[in-house]
Amino acid sequence: SAYEPCRKHFEELARQRAENLERRRHVLTRLQAFEASQAIDQPDWRGIDVVLREAPEEWRRTGPVDRSAVREVQQQFDASLTQLRQRLEGWQSQNATDKQALIQRAQELLGQEDNRAATEAVKSLQRRWQELGPAPRQLDYRLWQDFRGHCDAVFRKREQLRTEFVANLADNRVRAVELCEEVERAAAQTGSALLEATRNIPQWRASFDAIGELPRADQRELYGRFEQALKQIAAGASRQRAQEAAKAYDNLLTAARYIQHFGWAVAEGRDAAECDALMQAAEAFIAGISHWPKNGEPALKQAWEAARNGKGPDAASHEEALRMLCIRSEVHGDRP
Repeated sequence: SAYEPCRKHFEELARQRAENLERRRHVLTRLQAFEASQAIDQPDWRGIDVVLREAPEEWRRTGPVDRSAVREVQQQFDASLTQLRQRLEGWQSQNATDKQALIQRAQELLGQEDNRAATEAVKSLQRRWQELGPAPRQLDYRLWQDFRGHCDAVFRKREQLRTEFVANLADNRVRAVELCEEVERAAAQTGSALLEATRNIPQWRASFDAIGELPRADQRELYGRFEQALKQIAAGASRQRAQEAAKAYDNLLTAARYIQHFGWAVAEGRDAAECDALMQAAEAFIAGISHWPKNGEPALKQAWEAARNGKGPDAASHEEALRMLCIRSEVHGDRP
């Protein structure tokens, strides 16, 4: 018959549609089985995302089918996809909310004073971000950009503060070295300048303490150097005072001998010119001395009065006093 090829063609189309319908029922069965296998608390989100992308593609590849015959299967297929999509979108929406909270926390950490703690907190937020799933596609990249921007800002602040800290340590070291050199120059002085330097010790200590933190590698050396210079000033000043005290007693004894020579001259009735010369020599020496030992000036005053009154020294009593001093010196020195 002339219509035989057409009949076979339509029969083949009908057979293919029937096979495609069975394939779609098989796709639906697998989809429903997958949907039923998803736990309520911990579904396979990655698997759901894959199924939502691949199932419609596989569904389309099984066409064509008779519309009237596939209508119920199509409705069930669409319902399963809708259920999975709603669950996935709900999860992604919650992820977006959680990521917004992490972004807010990262932004707040930028203003935290304890930068070390802020950095550790940011690292914890990054680990938490990695644990979260994706947000909706139209939001996920923007959320990541915002989060990474705040995290990078915290790390940049840390690096900036570290750079400033290192620079500050270097400046502090320079100031400490300069102060050590100043104290060492003072310790090398002598005389009144060295004694005057001791008055600056409290100020130097306050200045050194005010410098602040020093590089760990130089800290001990600089502290030791500074303290050693201060000890040198104190020890030098102590020696200077002892020397000045000894010199003051020597001056007192010398002045007493000058006055004694004048007193002997007056007591022996020597001529006035010789007595005046001895008196002027004593006065000239005494005038050149600015510091006397304790009670030294009253003793000299008494010696002058005795000398001017012509009261000669009592040699016998002086000899007895000198012998007593010798004995005391021997006892003090544990000598026979």
